[in-house]
Amino acid sequence: MSNQGERGTPPERIAQFRILGKLGEGGMGVVYRAEDEKLRRVVAIKLLADASGSEERRQRFLREARSAAAVTHPNVAVVYQVDEHEGRIFIAMELVEGASLRQRLERGPVDVPTALDIARQMARGLAAAHEKRIVHRDLKPENVMLDRTGTVKLLDFGLAKTGVDRRPESGKTEAALAKTETLVTSDEGRVMGTPEYMSPEQATGEPLDVRSDVFSFGIVLYEMLSGIRPFTGATTGAVLVAIARDPVRPLRERAPHVEGWVADLVTRCLAKAREERFADAGELLAALEGRDVQRSPLAVTESRTDVAPVSRSREATRASRRWWAVAGSVALLAVGGAWTARQLRGATTHPAPAASAQAILAPTASSEEPLARSSNPEAQRLFEEAMRSLHDGTGQTFTLLQKAVAADPTFGAAYVRLWWVAQNESPNRRLPEEYHLRLVALQGALSPRDRALLDALEATDTAAAVAKLDAYLARFPDDDVAWISRLDGTAATADRAMAARPTLVPALVSKVDVLQAKDSSEADAQLDALLAKCLELSPYAVDCLGERAQLLDHRGDCGAAEADIRRALNLVPDGWEYRYELAGLLAARGASSAAIREALGSLPTDPVIISNGMLVAALLPMFDGDFAEVERIADDALKRETSAGSEGEHLGPYMTPVFAYTEAGDSRSAGRIANEFLSRRVAWKDPQTTFLGLMIGAAARGGFMTAAEARSRLEAAYKAELERFRPLVSLNALAPSDLPSRAWASTYAGSVETAPEAHDALAKLTELGAAPQPHYFPAWIARTFFLGGRGEETRPLLEGVLKMCSGEFGKSMHWTRSHLYLGELDEQKGDTAAACGHYAKVLHRWGNAKPRSVTADEARAHAKKLACAPE
Repeated sequence: MSNQGERGTPPERIAQFRILGKLGEGGMGVVYRAEDEKLRRVVAIKLLADASGSEERRQRFLREARSAAAVTHPNVAVVYQVDEHEGRIFIAMELVEGASLRQRLERGPVDVPTALDIARQMARGLAAAHEKRIVHRDLKPENVMLDRTGTVKLLDFGLAKTGVDRRPESGKTEAALAKTETLVTSDEGRVMGTPEYMSPEQATGEPLDVRSDVFSFGIVLYEMLSGIRPFTGATTGAVLVAIARDPVRPLRERAPHVEGWVADLVTRCLAKAREERFADAGELLAALEGRDVQRSPLAVTESRTDVAPVSRSREATRASRRWWAVAGSVALLAVGGAWTARQLRGATTHPAPAASAQAILAPTASSEEPLARSSNPEAQRLFEEAMRSLHDGTGQTFTLLQKAVAADPTFGAAYVRLWWVAQNESPNRRLPEEYHLRLVALQGALSPRDRALLDALEATDTAAAVAKLDAYLARFPDDDVAWISRLDGTAATADRAMAARPTLVPALVSKVDVLQAKDSSEADAQLDALLAKCLELSPYAVDCLGERAQLLDHRGDCGAAEADIRRALNLVPDGWEYRYELAGLLAARGASSAAIREALGSLPTDPVIISNGMLVAALLPMFDGDFAEVERIADDALKRETSAGSEGEHLGPYMTPVFAYTEAGDSRSAGRIANEFLSRRVAWKDPQTTFLGLMIGAAARGGFMTAAEARSRLEAAYKAELERFRPLVSLNALAPSDLPSRAWASTYAGSVETAPEAHDALAKLTELGAAPQPHYFPAWIARTFFLGGRGEETRPLLEGVLKMCSGEFGKSMHWTRSHLYLGELDEQKGDTAAACGHYAKVLHRWGNAKPRSVTADEARAHAKKLACAPE
């Protein structure tokens, strides 16, 4: 038998302990029954389950052992030894013969006297830990053992935190503890903690103190007395939202036999505000024993003290704008499409205690009729949860609606909304069609209200959609779906929606987007205040988490940005945009390619094009400079191309190889791909001019059209772009001054490679009165300005790109070329040291690119001319 102790294969020995069998395993370790041959006693051995675990994981495992070993109390399992065996950490601890509280609860509620006896023993053990400044952080029935004599033993301080400052006079509470790891997945992708038993502050990533354990204790006691957990939901995200938002149902409604003082004690434990709970387990124990409780003085605990207020430069903000904010068609920016999947994952602004799902669904006084209901109670419950999630933007709407229609396949109101959400939220682009077919079959069963909503949502003409939605909202002002569909990217429609539905999250998010489009310190301050308010009132506002993560990313606060992104991913595990951001943040912190690949792992790898216009599978090889692999991936995608979909859905398989071939110096191949794109785009829906300049320029340099033909097509594309965006001005979604800027950026910036081209583009810019906004395509426009003799105008922009945590990964080409251009600008100024530093960064990233990198070649030539130190 192997002595390595892999999962499923127990080792024969660990140090002086002879292994007798396996007791169980968890996320951090495997537990064995063993005999201590020196002291002749049977013990439990917990062994780190993976010998190849990271140092962070080893330290966390040691922390568990040391935390538990620091507590000596009859109600805490004794730790005998902490050591290493053949390079692996193990803990030898008391073997508790008996059953867990979870096993007891599987038989139903516990009678009141027994439950109170268990609770008092739990509190005594927990009080001993709190006295030593230790927070358990994972208190749950599985970690409460009942031995054969009825003695309670607390187990598994695997998430315990030590070093708590308990001195009230210090100006900090006990929780000057390190931040929680609850919603930050580990290197194993595991959620730290058990969601059903978390405190609100633990679930939202705030700093913890001992009162977090008091809340978890309240959940366990509530479950013992009633047989039901106080916070439930159809998904993990729904449970977390309920813990942070929903008032607990009074215990005596579920367990009428419980005395009032016990119910009051549980209610106090489960207070959302920690200052309203018992100060620690000692105070809780006094209440359980009927002793007078003197409230301990508690200092104020700041929420999110780990994240400083976000300050953003205009350049960094502008560099942050994802290109699809520019590239979207009129249909995406106008009515019926202005809301997106990220707005469905929005932020909530409702005060606590929050309204229930039923309250949100209840018709307003002016509404003509309520929403149709299902005769299936489970389907109705899931539908109500879905509508609450939509209202709050917690990212669970699509999953909950799928479950609702599975429970009741005839539930027309749910199908209307599922079809609507699926168009933006579903990873399977065929699902909306399938749901629409089911809606057609259910047309006769739809209520008049749902038929009117479906008619408005199906409208393809912008003016008709506006008119139908406005008419519908005049009759049914309580419908969140209609309000979200009516958002058009302007403050006016967002304010109108919030006036009717004051806590509607996507309307708040729409206001955030409006502020992002403004260049002013006042707008920046308002944006920061909106995001802070959003996350203060609703820690599960997924889109606001993403927005704040981007801002933190752009100011270089990589750790805090990563924490927000991981919190978002816990709610929306398949959110590709958050995985994309996480991969960039990991790269910024020096993670290996394997770790970055793991972060991207669940993203779609078939050629279903995602919004950033590049195949997900090509991101990592682009970052690593493996352009041959990028070309292979793109070529495979092109072989499976179809004529279906919009132009935006086809950009990835074409734009990605154009990038790769251009960077590898193969202008002929880049031109061939670009020319193929230009010839096919007429067959696609919603033709755009986004990236058209890049394609035209590549085709010209590859020899597929003359320079004169290219200039003519660029001129035509420029004018077409102006006309395409003009309807948005009539909808107040854009200011007239924005039109030439967006058009110029998309048609000229990507095509410029030589000084004459740059001068021509800048002259055209002046002729048409367009104000350049280089944040949309930073490296391209920087090159245009540089070649046109106005490079210093782009220095703040380029420096902003480099400051971003995820820039090196997510914007590999912009990041690398930004270093090249800054090096050239510094070289012109005579700052050799700074120039050499920039060239070294280029060569470090792409100096060994396959087959080559023209950016690295240029940097190498400049470095050689300046006699920079070797790479």
